[in-house]
Amino acid sequence: MRYIIMGLGRMGVAQTRIARYYGTKVVAGIDCDAEAREFFETEFEVKAYAAPGDVPQSLWNAADVVWITVPDRAIAACAQEVAPYASHAMVVHTSGATPYTVLGQCGAMRGSIHPLVNCPKIECSDSSCAEGYRYVLYAIDGEPDAVKRIGWMLSRVRGIPVEVDADKRSLYHAAAVFSSNYPIVLADITQKLLISCGFDDDLARRASCSLLSHAAYAVAKSTPIDALTGPAKRNDLPTIQGHIEALKEFNDGEYVEVYEALLRATQAMCNR
Repeated sequence: MRYIIMGLGRMGVAQTRIARYYGTKVVAGIDCDAEAREFFETEFEVKAYAAPGDVPQSLWNAADVVWITVPDRAIAACAQEVAPYASHAMVVHTSGATPYTVLGQCGAMRGSIHPLVNCPKIECSDSSCAEGYRYVLYAIDGEPDAVKRIGWMLSRVRGIPVEVDADKRSLYHAAAVFSSNYPIVLADITQKLLISCGFDDDLARRASCSLLSHAAYAVAKSTPIDALTGPAKRNDLPTIQGHIEALKEFNDGEYVEVYEALLRATQAMCNR
């Protein structure tokens, strides 16, 4: 199996690392950014090109799968650029929110592969990247033959495929954002509040990470409602009001709305 990777940011580099770790050859990279191309060529000793038209046709002919690992807004345009050269290959994108149909008629078969895991930094090693993606759930979508092939590809890297229909992609991706992106935002808020209480940066970071990891462990071992603790579950209204009053005094109250929105969601969960 041979890959061409279009988009040499975090996702493209991660897929290249995983491919190299498991012995799959990447024959070319594509990115309009010169620094991204330079890093890719230095790290993987594979030629990177500025545009699909710059890639020799012999490399296109050698590729079994073309990965489009670019921001969602650029997928359709990239697919149009790739289409004249990749008529024989399977083409996949890695967006969580976008259905595979955005690829149009690019490639012999089309699909999407979205790993339910935070994308690592580009500087990580092949082994740590592969380990981080092992036994990860992947939301997949595509034409029937593409779905079968994607399932086979994921079995080689120990990924677990879950089919998500096109009309559910945005809802699926919103779900992923809640558990992947927003806890990081909440950790940032936690650290800022703790620093204002006298914690230094390191202690604030350690405290927020400890709270997050213990909460994740509790959810992993039970249901969310059983894992939940705190004043909202106890219906401790005086403590909640104290929090709100304190937050009003911090940084012009910028976190009051966040707290109140999460409070409403917590109370709704407790009342189900």
